[in-house]
Amino acid sequence: MATYEFIIRVSEPDAPSTWIYVASTHGRSTTSGDTPASTYIPGALGSVPSFDLSIFDGIEPVLNPRASFGNVVLRDPTGDLDYLTGVVLDGGVLEIMRGTPGALVSSFSTVATMMTAGLLYDINTKTIRLHNLARILETAPLHDSVYDGSGGADGDAQLAGVVRPYAIGKVFNATPKLVDSTKLIYQISDSAIWTIGAVKEGGNALTFGTSRANYAALDASAPAAGAYDVSYNEGFLRLGSSPTLPITVDLTGDTTPTTPYLKRGDIAKQIVTRAGIALTSGQVNSSALSTLNTDKAVDCGFFWDKPITKAAALSEVMEGCLGYWFVNLSGELVLGYLSAPGSSPVASYAYGSQTGAPTHNEVVQPVRWKTALGYQRNFTVMDVSQLAGALSDSSKQLLAEDAQWKEDENTSNKTTYPTSVLKRLYSGIYVGSDCATEAGVQQTLMETARERWRIPIYEDPFTLAGLVGQRIAVTNCPRYSWGSSRTFILIGVSWDSRLVPIATLWG
Repeated sequence: MATYEFIIRVSEPDAPSTWIYVASTHGRSTTSGDTPASTYIPGALGSVPSFDLSIFDGIEPVLNPRASFGNVVLRDPTGDLDYLTGVVLDGGVLEIMRGTPGALVSSFSTVATMMTAGLLYDINTKTIRLHNLARILETAPLHDSVYDGSGGADGDAQLAGVVRPYAIGKVFNATPKLVDSTKLIYQISDSAIWTIGAVKEGGNALTFGTSRANYAALDASAPAAGAYDVSYNEGFLRLGSSPTLPITVDLTGDTTPTTPYLKRGDIAKQIVTRAGIALTSGQVNSSALSTLNTDKAVDCGFFWDKPITKAAALSEVMEGCLGYWFVNLSGELVLGYLSAPGSSPVASYAYGSQTGAPTHNEVVQPVRWKTALGYQRNFTVMDVSQLAGALSDSSKQLLAEDAQWKEDENTSNKTTYPTSVLKRLYSGIYVGSDCATEAGVQQTLMETARERWRIPIYEDPFTLAGLVGQRIAVTNCPRYSWGSSRTFILIGVSWDSRLVPIATLWG
C-alpha cells in the first residue's frame, strides 16, 4: 500500500467546528498558507489505532452492531501534549486525516470520525479513549420523557418516574397511560399522532367525539358518555364515561405536520433523531436510507411503553426484514438488510495475490425449513374476562393472539437437513399481503446453507471498511468448491497497527 501521513485532530463538545491538531505520524510545521496556518503538529502518533467493525453475529443475523477504534496512544516524553489535560475530550469528535507526507494539511482527507471518551496520561504518553455513535445509541433511552406525577399532563402521583408511551407507524390495540383518573384522560404517545383508528373498551369501539387542540382544551370539556375526544397534537385522549373493561387504541402514531412515519427506514431514522440524546438527520446515511425505503416500502408500526434504549428499539425495527444497522467510519448511521450475495460484486479480490487464506469463521447454521412472520402485532393480548361479551368470536380470538401470522416453507429441507429450523419473529408489518411477501423473501434467502468466513484482504483498510454491507467477491480460490469466483456480503472489517484488514464475509 502507499505510504501515507496520518494526522489526528479533535474538537471539544461545545466547539465542534474548532479543531485542535494534536499529532502526526511524521511531525511538521504548517505554512502560513495552509489550514491550519503556521501550526506545529508534533510527530507523536506512532501508528493508526486498531479498528473492529461487525454488523451482526451468527449466520441468522443476531443484531449486535459494534464498531470501535483502539485508543489513540501518543508519545509525549517532552510534555508537548500536556495541554490536552485541560481539553474536554469526553463527547468531543476525533478525526483521522490522511494525505501525502509533506503535502498541505488542507489537502488531507478525513478517513475516520469517532467520539472521544476521555484522556489517560502519564509522563511519557497521552491516550485518547474513543467510541463511536453506536455507543450513544446503546446508552440513550428511546426518549427521556417521563411523568413527574404532579397532575394534569404530567400524570397522577402513581405515574411519577414512569416512561411515557410512544407509538410510531400503524399500531394495533395498544394500551394508553391513564394520566388523570378523575377526568379519564389518557396518553397514547409522547408525540403528535396522525390518526386514531379506534378507541376500544374491552375490544368494543367507542364513539369519536371532538378533536381538541391540546391537553388544556381536552381538560376543559368532557365528551358525552360512551364517546372520546382526542388531542392529535399531543397524543392524549379523554373518555366521556368510566370504563369497566380495559381501554386500548388502534392508531397511526408519530407524525410530521403533514405525513406519518410508515416505512421502516423512516421509522428507524425518527427513533434515533427525534428526542433525548439523539443523532442529527445529517448523521443518518441518506443513500442507504433511500434504498431501504424503496426496497422495503410497506407500512409498519411499533409501540413502546417501557424503558428501552434507542439501539434496542432500532434493532427491533430492523430485525423484521433481516435488517441491520451500524455506524460507518464517517460517523453515519447506516441502515440495510440482507439479500442473496448474487453475482454483482462492487469489488473483487484475487486469492493469493490480493488476499490471504480464508478461514471458516463459524459452523454452518441449520437452514430454515419455514419462516413465520407476525404482522399487525397485538400490543395488548387480552383474555375473555377483559373483553366485551358482544364481540364476535373472531374478534375475541384476534385480541387473544399476539399477532397474525404469514408463513413460507420448504418442506424438503426437513428431510435434507434434519436440524433445519422454523424461524418465528415479529415483522413490524401491518398488512397481511405485505407480510406474506416478506416471509417468502426471507425463506428463499435462508433455506440455503449460509456461512461466515474471515480472510485478509490486501486493500486500503479505509476503502474496504467503506464497503461494509455490500457485495465483494474472492476469485481464483481453488478450494472449497468456490469455482472461479464466489460473492459474499461484507459484514465486518478489522485491522491492527499494521493496517492489514481482515474481512468477515457472509454468504
